[in-house]
Amino acid sequence: MKNQKLSLLTVVSACLLALSGCAPSGGDSSGGTTLSGELAKVQGTWVTSCYFNGTLYVKETFTVSGTTISDHDNYYTDASCANLSFSEDGTYSSLSIDEDNPVTFSDGTTGYRFSAKTTSYTMNVRTTQVADSLNSQALCGDTNWAANTPNELSGKVCD
Repeated sequence: MKNQKLSLLTVVSACLLALSGCAPSGGDSSGGTTLSGELAKVQGTWVTSCYFNGTLYVKETFTVSGTTISDHDNYYTDASCANLSFSEDGTYSSLSIDEDNPVTFSDGTTGYRFSAKTTSYTMNVRTTQVADSLNSQALCGDTNWAANTPNELSGKVCD
């Protein structure tokens, strides 16, 4: 009986050792590097409530994974965020946070500046009325805006 318990313990220990050897070192997309500091703190998905940005109402979702950010923003014409006007999707790489220079905001909270490289950025208008307006303005040099058709904007100059 004693030998059976010892054998079972040996097998379980060997399995745990094998599993831990296969586990990712950082659990992120930063090439196996363990994240630390503010970069480690911002990992995950962040969702805003519906807020007014001065022109439209917006709901944003940010997902930070390693040094990559995915951003999905919906823009609405109403305060209840029910009438979708357009959406924007962005993917950014090489996220870096400037921890050496904290910023203090007017409400007394602090934060940090960050930088990232744009990998892709699309805008998808949801109504023909918005598409027609953007076509008449040639927004981002494009005159091919159409409802429910994403336009890739990476590398374009937009006002």
